[in-house]
Amino acid sequence: MVCKEAVELITALVDDELSDPERKAIQSHMSDCADCRGLYEQERELKRHLHALGTRVVAPATLKQRILADPRIFPQTAGSRRRWIEFIRPARVLARPAFALALVILFVMPVYYLMSPSTSSIPLAALQTHAALDSGELPFTRDATAEETVERLVRSVQGRFSPMGFDLSAAGLRPVGGMLLQGSDREVLIAVYRGDAPSVTCFTFIGTEEDAPPGARLYMDAAKKTNYYAFTDGAVNGVVHRVGDRVCLLVSAMPMERLLTLVRALPHPNGR
Repeated sequence: MVCKEAVELITALVDDELSDPERKAIQSHMSDCADCRGLYEQERELKRHLHALGTRVVAPATLKQRILADPRIFPQTAGSRRRWIEFIRPARVLARPAFALALVILFVMPVYYLMSPSTSSIPLAALQTHAALDSGELPFTRDATAEETVERLVRSVQGRFSPMGFDLSAAGLRPVGGMLLQGSDREVLIAVYRGDAPSVTCFTFIGTEEDAPPGARLYMDAAKKTNYYAFTDGAVNGVVHRVGDRVCLLVSAMPMERLLTLVRALPHPNGR
């Protein structure tokens, strides 16, 4: 068994849905593969968190109706309700229909809109994702060094592109880990920075400046030939800019002026 095959079976292993031969094959593979073993532990932890959160969330009735009526989430096709969660990976943790709505409200909806073909939705959902990471409601894989985080994230997309790998030590922040969010047509690498200042989450994905949200304030840097797009939801701020074919989105609860200054001072790193 190779990693690509194992990734497809990890969620089913967590949900105890594999046949005996499949279970033995993937367990044998994970005994020799630290990456897949880490992914398995991440999914188990994520599912545990979601179960705990689902017991205390109360969503507005209008939100429930909008979610259930959205054909992009619940397309009217046979079996769609059982596998709608496949819009995202590796966070495919839906186990039972009764758990689906809580999962959508707490985690999948921000991630779903993060992965939506509507480009302007990505930064807006990233604000919610940052808040969930910051509060501990959304778990992520932690690494011992920045190099380990970069290497793991690059492997997770088979080397197609890399996270920005910014050095934020001047702001008292260092990378502590990250995760991959993968949709049907979009992959987002997430690196989490923590330290002596408000935490920063860096989202990296292939895109264009059209990924900046409508209404974002534009700041042009003639020297760098770079446009920076700043936006906020009032509590969390974000700044988007493009480096080659990659889009970088830094999100933090630090004041917008401070975040914008931090982002504009960063060099453009080399990378795939």
